[in-house]
Amino acid sequence: MDQRTSPLPRLKPLPADHSPELKEQFEAMRKNLGFIPNSILIMQRKPKLAKALAQMTTAVWDPEGEVDRGFKRIIAHVASPAAGCGYFMALTAGRRPALQRRRQKARRGLGV
Repeated sequence: MDQRTSPLPRLKPLPADHSPELKEQFEAMRKNLGFIPNSILIMQRKPKLAKALAQMTTAVWDPEGEVDRGFKRIIAHVASPAAGCGYFMALTAGRRPALQRRRQKARRGLGV
């Protein structure tokens, strides 16, 4: 089945309080994204896997990383449709004005 044509999850997302051991990770997601993605709510059926994904995500989006977080968001926004995944594009669309400002700033810095 082409997942681009089926937006509904096959497994029902579990409530955020289903796995108390993931409380810290869920709070961080709420703080960074404003919500907990359904993918992680589904994945909490395997708490170790959900925790590992949350740790990887935290490492990728570390504000002290070498690559600016805004630039990472632009890359994710552009790469998402190229990979056939509208999920992250939809996720970043709410940040479109901020992305556009960053693009303009980047272009000015590159002299484009």
